[in-house]
Amino acid sequence: MAHRLSPEEIARQVGMHYGDPQAQLAGVKDDVADPPPHEPLYHIGLTGHFHKGALVAVRLDFSATAERMYVWNILAVDQAGNRVWYDQDLDAA
Repeated sequence: MAHRLSPEEIARQVGMHYGDPQAQLAGVKDDVADPPPHEPLYHIGLTGHFHKGALVAVRLDFSATAERMYVWNILAVDQAGNRVWYDQDLDAA
């Protein structure tokens, strides 16, 4: 069995990527990927002060694999809950 990354480890890396090393976990849900081998994954919510260029968001919601650092479907929203940006995966961010 591969080493599982904790949601906290993933959250720290994603928060740093978007400019907030102090981002806080707002929620975590364990899941598994649909196609076999049903890789373990998380659905994670982060709160903080995130930046992408001139854009600013206060929450990020995304999915992440638990056994390697891969993050996708990154939705950033503002204080009012409006979509600020969407990144298909962290590499495209």
